[in-house]
Amino acid sequence: MDERVMREYQRIYSELTSIFVVFAAAMLLIKFFFLGKAFGDCLTEMGILVGAPVYLAVRQYMLGLDPEAAVPASRRRRKAVIAAAAGLLGFLAAMIAKGGGFGLWSFEYIMTFLAAFSFIYYISGKLAKYFAEKKSREYDDP
Repeated sequence: MDERVMREYQRIYSELTSIFVVFAAAMLLIKFFFLGKAFGDCLTEMGILVGAPVYLAVRQYMLGLDPEAAVPASRRRRKAVIAAAAGLLGFLAAMIAKGGGFGLWSFEYIMTFLAAFSFIYYISGKLAKYFAEKKSREYDDP
């Protein structure tokens, strides 16, 4: 198969993966907020939303790819701040939809989320860099 055709197939599959993840997120929100389903009723969507990024990260590490290597540090930080803010906005939207008030526990939740998010973001970046350097050393001539 021609290299151009393979690249187009990869692009199509990449778009399809994005569509599945967005569809699963939309279904999760509809089930949770509008239909009032419990967490146990949304396990399929949660499996897709958690499993797809984990699978992609593991495959990237196995292949020695660092997708953030070409991205400037300021842009990576901005993306991390936007992602953390989106997570916090999701928490606020869930609280407003459920009609719950804010107390000390919500501040504890926010701080725990920010700490866990920062830790995972930092560790995943270090892992990606480590595996990319390891794969690069494999290809270097002795």
